[in-house]
Formats: sequence, C-alpha cells, structure tokens
Amino acid sequence: MSLNRLKRIAAVFKVATGSIPIAHPGECPSMELDYKQILTSLNGSIVVTNVDGKIIFLNDAAKKKWKLRLSSRNSSNITDISDGLMAMLGNCLSQQKPIYQHGHEIHGKHYQIDIVPIIKDGLTARAVFNFQELFLVKTSPLEMSDSEFLQLQFETAFDFTEQGIWIMDGQGIVLKVNPAAQKMIGIRASEVIGKNIVFLAEAGVIDQVLTPHILKSRRPITKLLHVVKTNKYVMASGLPVFDQSGNIVLVVVNELDITTLKNLQGQLEELRVVADKYRDELSDLNLVDFQAHGIISESKEMKQVLNVALKLARFDVSNILILGESGTGKGLIAQFIHKKGKRKEKPFIQVNCAALPESLLEAELFGFEKGSFTGASSKGKIGLFEMAQNGTIFLDEIGDLPLALQSKLLKCLDDHEIMHIGGLKPIKIDCTIIAATNRDLKDRVQKNKFRKDLYHRLNAFCIELPPLRKRPEDIVALSNFFLEKYNHKYNMQKRLTLNAIHSLQLYDFPGNVRELKNILNQGVVIHEGQMLDEILPGDLDANPKEDSWRPSLQTGHKVNLKKLVNEFEKNILQHAIRQYKTTRKIAIHLGTSQSKVARMLKKHQMSTR
Repeated sequence: MSLNRLKRIAAVFKVATGSIPIAHPGECPSMELDYKQILTSLNGSIVVTNVDGKIIFLNDAAKKKWKLRLSSRNSSNITDISDGLMAMLGNCLSQQKPIYQHGHEIHGKHYQIDIVPIIKDGLTARAVFNFQELFLVKTSPLEMSDSEFLQLQFETAFDFTEQGIWIMDGQGIVLKVNPAAQKMIGIRASEVIGKNIVFLAEAGVIDQVLTPHILKSRRPITKLLHVVKTNKYVMASGLPVFDQSGNIVLVVVNELDITTLKNLQGQLEELRVVADKYRDELSDLNLVDFQAHGIISESKEMKQVLNVALKLARFDVSNILILGESGTGKGLIAQFIHKKGKRKEKPFIQVNCAALPESLLEAELFGFEKGSFTGASSKGKIGLFEMAQNGTIFLDEIGDLPLALQSKLLKCLDDHEIMHIGGLKPIKIDCTIIAATNRDLKDRVQKNKFRKDLYHRLNAFCIELPPLRKRPEDIVALSNFFLEKYNHKYNMQKRLTLNAIHSLQLYDFPGNVRELKNILNQGVVIHEGQMLDEILPGDLDANPKEDSWRPSLQTGHKVNLKKLVNEFEKNILQHAIRQYKTTRKIAIHLGTSQSKVARMLKKHQMSTR
C-alpha cells in the first residue's frame, strides 16, 4: 500500500470519531472543518456504518455510485450495496483489526475495499468502508507497487479461470468465490459470501462440502461432488492454509467440472453392459446352433474342438483329418464344418471307406466309363469326387482304405484331378476333403499299412475329438438333449433322477456318444414310470469307471476342493435345468434366490434355454 494511501486511511480513522477542528499554518485558528466535509471531498466511495451495518454516513461519490440516501425514516444498510459486505464487517469488528485491499465484486464491477474499525473505550463503535474501483487504482502496471501488481495478477487469474475457486476463513465462512464457481454451482456470490460453506449442503445445492473435513483433518482432501441444483459433477480439491502459529486461516477449494467425463463414463458402462448382453446372446445362439447340429459342448475340451472347426470352416480350408474313438461324433463335426463354410449350399458327400470292397470303392470314388470292366453300366457313372464338386467330400474310416487306392487318392490330392476307370481324360475337381478315422494312423504308417505321404497330405489340419469319459460335463447335457429328443419322438415325459445322472457320469462309455444315445433311447421306451432311476442296463453297471469328480478322502489323495465344489455345483444346475426350465423354478427347487441362480448360471456359462 502506498504512503499516500496510508496517510489517507489514517486521516479517515481519526476524523471518523467526530468533529475535529483542523487549522493550517497561516490560517485563522477560528476556521474549523467538519470531518464530513473532508470525507465528502475524497475521490473514493466512503461509507461509515455502526456495528449493525446501518449506514450513518455516505460521501458524495458513494451516493452517486449506489444511489443511496440517508433518511431518518428509512436508513440504508451496508447490505443494500452488497450482501457480502456484512460478513466482511463482521470479521473486521470481531477481530478489531483493519481489513485492507479486500477484492470484491459489486454489480459486475470489481472493487478493492479497505475496512477500518473505530474503537472507543475498548469497544468497536463504527467502521469505515473505503471503496476503490480496480481500474481507478492504477492505470498501468508500471505505476503499481509489487504488492499491487501481484494483487492485480491474482484478481485476474481468480476471475477468469475456468475452474471454480472458493476461499473460506478458518471457520468455514465464505470470503470469495469466482465467477466460474458461481456458474458451476448455480448460485450468486452475494448469496454465499459471509455464510458458512455448510449452508450449500444444508440447502440441498450440493451433496457434500469439503471444508469441515479439511478443518477437522488439517490436511488436503479431494472428492467427487454432485451439484444437485445444476446436476453437474465436480472434482473438488481443498487445501488448508496455515499461519506461522499453525492455525488454519484460510481454506482454498478448487473445482473442476467433469460432468462430460462422468456422462461418457456412464455411456461407456452402458455400452459394456450391452456388449456383455450381446456376447451372452451370441454365446447362447452358438450353443443353440451347435445343438441344432446335434453337437453338445459343455466341456472346455469340446468347446475348443468346435472353435477350431468353426475357424477351418470360415477359412474354407481342405485336407482336414478328424481323429477320435468310434462314436465320438466325427461325422457330425464334418457336417458342421461343411454347413458353416462357404460351400454350405453345395453337396456334402459322405463315403465309408471300410464299407465297400476295394473293386467297388474305386469305381464309387472316381467313376468309370461305359464297358470299362465286367458288369459296368453301359452308360458309365460319375464318381463321388465329381458329385462333391464345389462342395465337401467326407472320407470316413480313411484308415481302412486299401493300399492300392491310397496311391490314387494321393495323386488326386496332389493334382486336384481324377481319372475315370477306363477313361483317358483327367477331370479337374474342386471340393473340400475331410477324412476321419478311429485308427492310430501313425501306428499304421509304421506297420506299412498306411502311406506316410498320404498321412501327411491328409493331416494338413487335424481335429482330435476327446472320448466321452474324458468330458463328464457333456454327459449331463447330452443326456438332457437325447432325453428331450426321444420324449418328443415317443410322446413321453420321462425324467432322470440324480442317481441316474450320477450313474451315467461314473460309467466308462466305451461306445462314447453313440452308446449314451442308445441307453437313453432304451430308457424312454422300455422303463416304466416318469422318473428314470436305474438307467444303465444290468450288464453295464458292473464296470463303472472310477468316480473322477468325487475321489475318496480316505486314501490320502490330494484334491482341489474349489474344483470339486464347482463341479458339484455345475452338476446340480445341469440336473435342475433339465427338470425346471426357468430360473425362478430352479431357485424354488434349490431353496435360494433367483438372482443367485442367475449368477451361478453365468459363472458356469449355462443357460435355461
């Protein structure tokens, strides 16, 4: 503060207590000037109030600026200028100390305010307000002192930053709030200055305030706040300011509007939910699609097989070899690859290489010209490779193909052409070739019963189907599938008991899926009553496999408890799904809530559909 201004404030402080005679050297001592004349002549707006804020004096500048008048009937109050001034007056009077250079906005204009208390007989009697508009203080930074220039920089940054800024005193009373904060909160500065910040939460403007927590913890706090009035979300960071004695004198809160970010986060979460929903629906659709082809894939091993088959179908690859024990469903996988591929509208030709004698098999595969051999048709015949043109040919039991034909098949695979028996002209072929066998081809190659070069040619892509005994999860699902199929076929409503399910899971199934299918077929037709309990024929019960999912705890054998519990839980759900088609009915049956059943089904990737 400049020396001249200090002198001016000191003069105001002295004369504000009453009428003081002032004489200058050379002038008549009898000449007296009233203090009101002195204050009136000052350029700044001067207002004198009592302790209640009642205005008892206005100079001409103040009267002109705010159009206020003093009247015995209706006296003006300092709040008629601005509500926030009452809080400043209260702070000045309670501390009995002057307040210098306090920035304040009044009717859109920025003022620098000095408040000086008038103390008489140890009691505060009056206060003098000196208002200076900022643009009137100095016209150029070069004319300002360091403190004045720093004050100008602070006011500029405070007023024009896009972040909301609040300044409270050590009791939580609002001292300053910038325009950005007013817009963010939806409230005017005059409505909050001089009030405790807790007022915002109590009035329902905002869900919570930081200042009380900062004053209590004496440390910075950052929280996400919801402004109820404007429906905005702000990230608020509060910082306590300490004096040299360690007392909190100010609390500064900085607010950043993150409503857009919050909305985007909500939209992203909604998109994730939708994506999860579509993924689940697609998963269910795939499951239904597999079932439409007679393929059940509850086990991890079988799902992996189907994923590989689906990829091979989409890429339209050829020379696929499917390995697996008899009855595991090699033919179904071959049909699945064809129906999911680009050639699905073209023929699917299946031939059993072990079902026909060698002489007929060659003619069936490659065709023949008329009169090419004894007993041949007079018209000739095209072969199965030609019939599968642009489609798929499935060579089942390829391991039993005679050696003489193996060389011809190899030439067909290499050259992509065939020759009719008795023919002279090669015929180009274009079809997907899928072969399958339950034989150990590597062993047959070593025993010279299968050509090594043909094995590697057929084995460009290999799919190995696991036996049913190695995928017990599929037993229940397959049982439900076949049971529903035969119930529909024979107009029955048979159901499996838990004992029957357990018996099936313990059985070794040397005949794999084909054997399970026959057992369910017989059970529906032959067994009496609605509930199928002893589903296995008597000669099959004698050789159950070892209980792989419930090992004996008396042998000292280590087990994975979590895995066993999950497996048991899954078995219960599979049985419940078969009997009760909705999650509500399953929940009633199991004595639990519907939401828990839904979570359990999602956990095990199961569905009631």
